[in-house]
Amino acid sequence: RKVCFCPPAYYGNNCQFYNDRLTVVTHVNVTEPMRRSMFRIIAILRSDFFGITIHHHQFLVNGTFEWNNPIKHHFTLLHSRLPAFLKFRQNRYLTRTDLLHSHPYSIMFNLFLLNTNETIELGR
Repeated sequence: RKVCFCPPAYYGNNCQFYNDRLTVVTHVNVTEPMRRSMFRIIAILRSDFFGITIHHHQFLVNGTFEWNNPIKHHFTLLHSRLPAFLKFRQNRYLTRTDLLHSHPYSIMFNLFLLNTNETIELGR
């Protein structure tokens, strides 16, 4: 039996379907006071309509390495393929229901400072 190991953009037994996703490219500006710090950043894709988290991604930022040379962090957040989400999206786009002013999805970034003995939330 053949198995297809699909990249994030595709799904299906033979990677034949195109996946709904958001590609995020970001970096953190590390300033002098935080130069020797380590950070954890969590990006969360939420459905505001359903009130749930759809997908998340977390990555680390090492202030020592990124102080003078910011690294671009590249990742993909995938939309859910559950029938309720698909039906909602199809109805929204077919009827053109408030496409400009109503945004059913949002991305939230949480920033944490990692110390030796504790983790401190710095902001959302």
